[in-house]
Amino acid sequence: MWGRGKSAHSQTENSFSNAQRDSTAGWQVTDATPFKAKATTVPRKFQSVIGAKNDEDFKEILRFASARTVITNFGAVWCDHCKIMYPEFMRLAEEFTQPLYVVTDVDAVPFTSKDIRYTPTFSFYKKGKKVDEIFGSNQQQLRDHVWLHSTPS
Repeated sequence: MWGRGKSAHSQTENSFSNAQRDSTAGWQVTDATPFKAKATTVPRKFQSVIGAKNDEDFKEILRFASARTVITNFGAVWCDHCKIMYPEFMRLAEEFTQPLYVVTDVDAVPFTSKDIRYTPTFSFYKKGKKVDEIFGSNQQQLRDHVWLHSTPS
């Protein structure tokens, strides 16, 4: 159900990409976003959300954001549970602005996601080190963890 793997949907543009475009209304995180959002600017409320298109991008994000908490959404275009959680992830990014939010596709970051067993997985990093991780489509659990890691330590 939540396991990693390719399906027929990974070969074509599917509703996950469309749902992200609809829910973000003009949001784009440059070319680095794995979800192919089409726009030219990032609204102020989403400036703490970026995309990592490969392992090198992800490492660079962790290195340059070491002073901030980094919350990463490891999802996939073929994952139905990711479609459910993505809008909530974006709402949390708007509400809790202290952390840096990263969206990436597990298929685009094979080294970084080698230990990811389920999608979506949400990993929490402080000073470049993973300090917490949750998976699944429990929106309240995600909200609780984001709140916990958004408070100053």
